[in-house]
Amino acid sequence: MRESLETLAGLTGFGTVKRVGIVRDADDSASRAFQSVQTSLRNANQAILKGMHAEFPVPDRPEECSGDGLSLSVLILPGGGDDGMLETLLCKTFAGTDVECCINEFLRCAEKLGSPIRRRDKSRAHAWLATQQDPHVSVGYAASKGYWKFDHEALAGVRRFLMALAQDRPAA
Repeated sequence: MRESLETLAGLTGFGTVKRVGIVRDADDSASRAFQSVQTSLRNANQAILKGMHAEFPVPDRPEECSGDGLSLSVLILPGGGDDGMLETLLCKTFAGTDVECCINEFLRCAEKLGSPIRRRDKSRAHAWLATQQDPHVSVGYAASKGYWKFDHEALAGVRRFLMALAQDRPAA
């Protein structure tokens, strides 16, 4: 991530950027994921200062806009300090459906037959995609096809984050 931040800061016109949002999966630890982003920002700032480019603000908490000139906010998915990933949220959009029961049974069967499911939410999301009219392995492609319910309450935190970033105000 540090290299991407350094590249971004070195782009022509970066000085006119007013807001930056960073979105990252929590995976096994939301707090460690946020600390990793903070470390990447600090390391990028050290390299950037040598090159005389703008510095990134380092927020104290996720979803908090920080910085006077350049505003920066970080969203650690699935949000709320929970562990997980984007797919954790996406699975909530089909929770309670009949298809969810089938997906859960399929994964239980696969595990019983010796196939370990290491990233359960990712597997569940891809199994959901397999039930769609035009299955595809890409979560982004599925989004463009309307397979995810973006108005679902589970995605409210992501919507708030994006709106706050666009309006340059705190996401809370």
